[in-house]
Amino acid sequence: MSDKLQYARRARDMAAIFSKLSDDILSLQNVYFDRGYNDGGADELIDTFLVANRGYLSQMRNDL
Repeated sequence: MSDKLQYARRARDMAAIFSKLSDDILSLQNVYFDRGYNDGGADELIDTFLVANRGYLSQMRNDL
């Protein structure tokens, strides 16, 4: 297989991956704000996450 063909196929594959990621990120952002998970929202995710995972986050910091 030629280098040009390999390059073109890889570029096509990466474009498809980025396109899907872009769609997923947009959906995630919409859900995040629609459900009030944002800072100051009705059901903040930030504080809940930090409190619920404090031990895990501390361990991660120690491991790094």
